[in-house]
Amino acid sequence: MILQCKHCGSRYRQPNGQGEFCCAGCEQVYKLIREGGFGDYYEQQDRAGQPVGERPFAPLDIDWLHRAQTTAESGDAASLTLNVCGMSCMGCAWLVEQLARRHAGVRSARVALASGRLSLCWEPGELALAYLAEELHRFGYHITEGSGGGGLSFSPLA
Repeated sequence: MILQCKHCGSRYRQPNGQGEFCCAGCEQVYKLIREGGFGDYYEQQDRAGQPVGERPFAPLDIDWLHRAQTTAESGDAASLTLNVCGMSCMGCAWLVEQLARRHAGVRSARVALASGRLSLCWEPGELALAYLAEELHRFGYHITEGSGGGGLSFSPLA
């Protein structure tokens, strides 16, 4: 049976989703939006997203992340741009930013939804980047190394 996600509007097959949602991330964001009194959000989105599917259940490979963090922390302020797979709407972008910002040492976390990138800046030695990757993975998002070059195009809604 094909269903439509209650949060992002993506279509998904019943056994792949999380009840009324295509993924755990959408379920969590939907709950937070409703509890925060922002239910009118659903009247303002285009409802055209891509569900994260099986990514939360795929093995997590973060060996490259340890090397990238060591390189990034060689200066006074550590920064890194990562690709985030699985973001399909501004709710996903908001959740990824919030999850990153609550980690110790994070100075800034900005998501460019249009390009699917997370730009992080943190205090060297204070952020456990592997734990952030694992937390994002639990919510259905998978990070990969970004190019780090060029300007980012931020969504006006994100």
